[in-house]
Amino acid sequence: MGQYWNLDLASTALTAIALAKGQIKLANAIQNMDSDDVIDEFLESYS
Repeated sequence: MGQYWNLDLASTALTAIALAKGQIKLANAIQNMDSDDVIDEFLESYS
């Protein structure tokens, strides 16, 4: 896939993988990180 992955594509793919593996809470958390601001806030809190 020689294309750039925007936030929507990346989060959708990661959410699908989490769901396929039965990780419902993780899938929900990934899906709720729907903006750069939310991601930045998360990274500041946990890094």
